[in-house]
Amino acid sequence: MLDHISYSQSRSSGTDYLESFIGCYKSDDYETSLTSLIHNHHLIIKARNQPPAINYPVSDNEFTTEDGVNILTFLRNDKGIVIKADYQKDGRSMGFFWKEDSLILRAIELLDGQDKIKALSAFREAYAVNDDHYYLANFIRHLEYITSDEYKSERNIQAAWCGNYSGIRIFMKNDILYYENNLKLIYKLLPVSSDQFISQSFYNRTFRIIMDKNKVKGVEILYTDGKREFFPKADQRLL
Repeated sequence: MLDHISYSQSRSSGTDYLESFIGCYKSDDYETSLTSLIHNHHLIIKARNQPPAINYPVSDNEFTTEDGVNILTFLRNDKGIVIKADYQKDGRSMGFFWKEDSLILRAIELLDGQDKIKALSAFREAYAVNDDHYYLANFIRHLEYITSDEYKSERNIQAAWCGNYSGIRIFMKNDILYYENNLKLIYKLLPVSSDQFISQSFYNRTFRIIMDKNKVKGVEILYTDGKREFFPKADQRLL
């Protein structure tokens, strides 16, 4: 808290500068989301399923909880707009959270709806304003694919991807593919091509089916930081 006291003494009074930090944030790597707001001249951060906590400024863009365990550093683009927040806990990087404006939130809300053309239009509009948010382009790819004639001719092949893959599982329910990880947590997969998928739950990875001589060899998960994971298929049958 000494850093907060020192910073507070060095800047003029007022909380107008906090306005740029309020909003909704979604983790790049997890399902976790944050909501920030101003209450009694303080920045309040509330993680999903967690109680709200006051975050105290220690610089123009860095905030910490009273115990100093959690630190959020808000980052701006070249236009000076806050686009994400880097999160550290006990001095360890815990990834970052994308700030999602009303255009992004509306597009995501439409994603599971029946009108995919309307959803596609909403994502294009959101991406035109928020081109720093790379994952919006992935959702556009998904919606362009599932509204194409190509998808109509290829969608039946998705059932062939179902099976056990060295600790993970892919299965189909109501014509939708799902991914079950080693913790038995289940996530919906969204196709961007016949053999590549993304997930709304985490933005930083792509799932790819690996084939060899008409056999499903496994699932590869590609992360935006360059990391790759491969899960061989338990039963490699010919397609």
